[in-house]
Amino acid sequence: MLMCVGLVWVMIMAQLLPPNYLPHLAIIKRNSILPTFFVIAFAACVSAGLLPYRYLAKIAMHKNTLIGILLICITTLELLRFSNKYTPFSPQEFFYPEHAVITQLQQLTQKNGSRYYDYVPINTNVAFHVAAVGGSDPLYNQHLGELAIQSKQQGAVPTDRGAMQFPDGPHKQQVLNLFAAQYYPDYENNFRNSWVEKHGGKHELFDATFSLEWEENLYQIYKNRYAMPRAYMVYNIIREDNKDNVLRGLTSSTFVASQSAYISYAGTSQQKTGTGAATIIKNSAQEIIITATSDQPGLLVLTDTYYPGWKAYVNKNETEILRTNWGFRGVYVPQGTSEVTFIYTPITVAYGAAVSVASLLLLFAYYLRRKK
Repeated sequence: MLMCVGLVWVMIMAQLLPPNYLPHLAIIKRNSILPTFFVIAFAACVSAGLLPYRYLAKIAMHKNTLIGILLICITTLELLRFSNKYTPFSPQEFFYPEHAVITQLQQLTQKNGSRYYDYVPINTNVAFHVAAVGGSDPLYNQHLGELAIQSKQQGAVPTDRGAMQFPDGPHKQQVLNLFAAQYYPDYENNFRNSWVEKHGGKHELFDATFSLEWEENLYQIYKNRYAMPRAYMVYNIIREDNKDNVLRGLTSSTFVASQSAYISYAGTSQQKTGTGAATIIKNSAQEIIITATSDQPGLLVLTDTYYPGWKAYVNKNETEILRTNWGFRGVYVPQGTSEVTFIYTPITVAYGAAVSVASLLLLFAYYLRRKK
């Protein structure tokens, strides 16, 4: 440990750091002094613990107790040193300042359960409670990641980064529509100009696809007219369990998402038409309640991640959740008006609770045995 610290100081003093660090050499030196002190103090305490007891015989307190207290003090001081640098110890507004665009996105996405695309880093969506097409967690589902990258080419390989990638390509807008990406924040029309440039310079095509939802100072929010809602009904159901066929079909020019859906299971497809609507009446992290109205039996599509642990109930009767459009959820609903409830109840929570209770019982039994 001391050797590593010494090597760092040699690199600092000899200016062997990467070129982009050299302009900030004075700051690096200043910020390295206190950590070096803590490392030396920690090493000194550990070394003292290896000394024979006779060297500390004059100290009334036992050697191990004294060294333990010193180590705790050093560790506590080192943690307090970072109290103004990390989230648990700093005011939330320092890390997540309020902004007019974010406030507007919160209102828009919470109103109808839709999502926005590409504005703030993926991890901050949790803090702001804003629904984004990239998810709200840096670890995304593989199926959704495979669908997202189809915007560029068939057979693309997902990257190892946490944030979901939507590469530029001929199918990008079509894929984003499947993800229910309704709102697109913009700054000084950068998004608009970039979109127009990638689509042959046709401003009229942009105006036909997007409408201006909100504007303030240099910021705008556009609404995508062709984005799918977060929940909707379809009746033309295509059964296909081959990944390449599903992804190719979802990005084909003949696929109409408002009428059709792919179910990733082998079987007989059904082609029919119908009329229906779906309205989200409750939206929380662990429970989603939807009212679905249909003139005949159909498939309710929810553009949330298909993930283990979710259960679905149609009119209070448990039903199977089908992996729909490669990474989303779907459930069959009957004719008429139905209440569909999605509840997150992972079995791992029950396993964890069982292990905890068993451990407490074993500890209690061990205590009684020792007491006897």
